[in-house]
Amino acid sequence: MRNYEAVFVFDPELKEDALSQISEKVTNIIESSGRLIKKDVWGKRKLSYPIKKKTEGIYNLFYFSGDENIPAELKRFTIINEKVLRSIVIAKDKTAFDNMTTNIKEDKPVVNDNKEPQVIITKTEEEVKIQEDELKIQVEENSIQENEQLIQTEEQNIQVEEKNILETEDKD
Repeated sequence: MRNYEAVFVFDPELKEDALSQISEKVTNIIESSGRLIKKDVWGKRKLSYPIKKKTEGIYNLFYFSGDENIPAELKRFTIINEKVLRSIVIAKDKTAFDNMTTNIKEDKPVVNDNKEPQVIITKTEEEVKIQEDELKIQVEENSIQENEQLIQTEEQNIQVEEKNILETEDKD
């Protein structure tokens, strides 16, 4: 089993119950073949750039360990669910979560519902800020790659249409 860190950015217009349902679905996907170690609810934050015409998003951070198929399932969920603006799953090293704790009595993860992220692993504020910035950059890079793929597909469609037009004109 590998350790992972996943950031989900949800639609800021979600009601609390709808947000908790979507977050629960993510948790269920993780727990289907893994173990949720910790969940941080960062709350509503301003996006670096608009996504789906939204300038804010609700951030949730999940730390978990599990099978290698979980990231693909989470990606599939992100694509299907339009209330998920962005997500990213990062594989961590085996000792990344050694300092995180769980509620041993109930064997449930520690959940932080504060508005600000709480980091259990001892880090300086600067290191935490750098990590958050790196996550934002990775999310932006994924978005750029997705947009480039869409542009490439559109260009191919245009070329096919132009070819069809030329063939139609040649027949006339």
